[in-house]
Amino acid sequence: MTDDPNALLEQAAEALKNKQYPAAEALQRKGCELLREQGAEESRIANEIEKLADIHCVQSKFGLCASEYADVVRMREKFLPENDFSILRVLYRLAKSHFEGQQYELAESEMRRLLSLTETRSDSPESSAQGAPDLRREFGSLASSDNSGARWNCAPLRKLH
Repeated sequence: MTDDPNALLEQAAEALKNKQYPAAEALQRKGCELLREQGAEESRIANEIEKLADIHCVQSKFGLCASEYADVVRMREKFLPENDFSILRVLYRLAKSHFEGQQYELAESEMRRLLSLTETRSDSPESSAQGAPDLRREFGSLASSDNSGARWNCAPLRKLH
């Protein structure tokens, strides 16, 4: 395996595109580790960890993706406004991961935080008016379920990356 994180991350993206999730996971994880070792910018590391969490979501590894989404939120909070959509999107995914992992109290806590932050969006008149509706439209309702019980469709994650 190469020590070039960019090559590994490109291979991970190709594996993900081909729905080779275990390979994508291994390549993405190694790429993230190398980025950290090589001192890459924290924003780049956060983006790549988010992709790793998305891979875990697709594989229904909700404990792993919740932990990774939480890391991404912590990282992004250092350099972005707390109500930036890049944080809100990951908070939503974090809440959904907890929900699917049957950690309902954690899911509720993250969702409450998310909704609170969407109400404080003041970076532009357009975004403050659209914050919560955009989240609902893009990702659906946290509590939605069908006859088989509540399930999280990872399709919105796949189309974002």
